[in-house]
Amino acid sequence: MIKHILKIIWNQRRSNGWIFAELLVVVAILWVMMDSMLVDQYTYHSPLGFDIRNTYKIQLGVLQPGMPGYVDEQEQTTRLGEDMFRLVDNLRQAPEVDEVCLAGAGSLIP
Repeated sequence: MIKHILKIIWNQRRSNGWIFAELLVVVAILWVMMDSMLVDQYTYHSPLGFDIRNTYKIQLGVLQPGMPGYVDEQEQTTRLGEDMFRLVDNLRQAPEVDEVCLAGAGSLIP
């Protein structure tokens, strides 16, 4: 049975050659695509060289009227933003803190 199958494959070698060539082209294209994607993934996940241990992100916001802890503007003793700058100064003075950065997107004025 196997001898008969091998004889059929040998007799149809021209059409089998085209199928083999087509499969070779498909494998080559697939290899190039997968290699490119794997290199991109490796590059994306490789470390950038920054040490971000002990780095923290603090998000601040403004309380809206009716929320617990809200202080009316007439009762406030500080201007808008002074509390934030005082917090940054207190963090800078702490001995266990190396660096402090203040970054924002948008306006502080509600």
